[in-house]
Amino acid sequence: MDSKTIFMRDDIRQRTMKKHVITLMLLLLTIVAFSQTNYDKGFQNGYKEGYCYNDFGCISPIPPITPIPYIGESNNNYQDGYNRGFKTGTEDKQRNNTKSSGNGNYNAGGNNPWPVVAPAQIPQRTYNPPPQNSPFTNADAEKQALYSQNKDYRDKLIEWISDLKTKTNDKEFLTLMDKYYQQLRVMDGQNFDELGNRLNIIKQNVVSEIDKCNKRAEEAPKKLWDSGNENIKKGKYSEAIQDYTNFIQLRPEFVYVYRERGMAYQYQGKYTFALTDLNKYIELQSSNDPIAYNARAWTKFYVNDNLGALADFNKLIELDPSSAYAYYNRGFVKSKLNDKYGAILDYTKAIELNPIFSMAYNNRGWARYELKKYSEALKDINKSIELEPTNWVAFDSRQETKFMLNDYKGCIQDCDQAILLNPKVSNSFFFRGRAYYRQGNKSKACEDWSKAGELGKSEAYNYIIKYCNN
Repeated sequence: MDSKTIFMRDDIRQRTMKKHVITLMLLLLTIVAFSQTNYDKGFQNGYKEGYCYNDFGCISPIPPITPIPYIGESNNNYQDGYNRGFKTGTEDKQRNNTKSSGNGNYNAGGNNPWPVVAPAQIPQRTYNPPPQNSPFTNADAEKQALYSQNKDYRDKLIEWISDLKTKTNDKEFLTLMDKYYQQLRVMDGQNFDELGNRLNIIKQNVVSEIDKCNKRAEEAPKKLWDSGNENIKKGKYSEAIQDYTNFIQLRPEFVYVYRERGMAYQYQGKYTFALTDLNKYIELQSSNDPIAYNARAWTKFYVNDNLGALADFNKLIELDPSSAYAYYNRGFVKSKLNDKYGAILDYTKAIELNPIFSMAYNNRGWARYELKKYSEALKDINKSIELEPTNWVAFDSRQETKFMLNDYKGCIQDCDQAILLNPKVSNSFFFRGRAYYRQGNKSKACEDWSKAGELGKSEAYNYIIKYCNN
């Protein structure tokens, strides 16, 4: 993982605060704003003036609850609140005029570039005085008024909770809302004039659960991101993919997750899914990312799109011309495209950038081997083994080169070493068998060819049929 993939806590918090994507958080911020800020004052004054703008003798209605400031607005700035309020007031006046004239439909969203879903307000008690000439005594009238007030308050709490349940998929929150909903429902038939404290407790509990739900919503993305990265390190690619998928549902704007999930798909061999994610990441990412181009290039290579892989490795070199691995990778693809001379040039550049790059020497030597330049190939592969004595691939390359130079003893020695380092390398059993046969040891040759066939070298069975069954 490079440093760009590390999702720091501050980065998540900053992105979360900048994005108005959690409607439930908007709801909480609106309903618990008990203290009036400069923005509130500005909004209320601006609303009144906007509502009555150019309307002499106009009496403005009570301003609505101050909305959440937009990005770029300050909660402590009177002028920001005033401007927002003035605009809202003029729009409401226009809407009311339209309604009264019976013309057209009002588009609440308008051309607002940051549409805000208007949250339900927290229910408050309202006092309804008894009617004039009521037959009740004063005490009875007050009791009846309190009964009606609390019942109305209960009904509003039910509506409020029902609305809250549409704002989130948080199972813990929804379970508790069901509980409070039922507590309110069973109050039917009870003395509502005695239920005031219970209603207040339920209201405060709901407000508390909103806060907890928002906190979980804020912390969830980082937990999923960290879990996905940890599962990648452990090779648990299915679990990592699930973590990243869940993360995308919460923070689809964090584009790096598509790169990481794409690479996880690649490790699983699910190349179609890998390409989809890597393509999306490269499309969304404003700055070019060498890691993404490298990952996509190899994914294309695995689906036999060698020209596509070459194009991505070209881009990788453009982005990071000092990377020895970029040239090494491009050389590998050029070799597959049968451009042996181009491959040699790229491996040479990789060696210039990293003189101890063992596999670059091996691959350049192998490209020369394929051009039948066996002596030059042997020099490169010797250097590869000198730099990395445990590189079984280099021993496997050198065994074939020595065989072509008729050094059968040296070939057998290199086969022995390759098999020691990697007991499942079928090609070394195959060439050791060929070298044994050239030395006249048919029995050992046939044993090695049989082992090579067991390990997947199908060509070995042709040798068995030709040389061992007679």
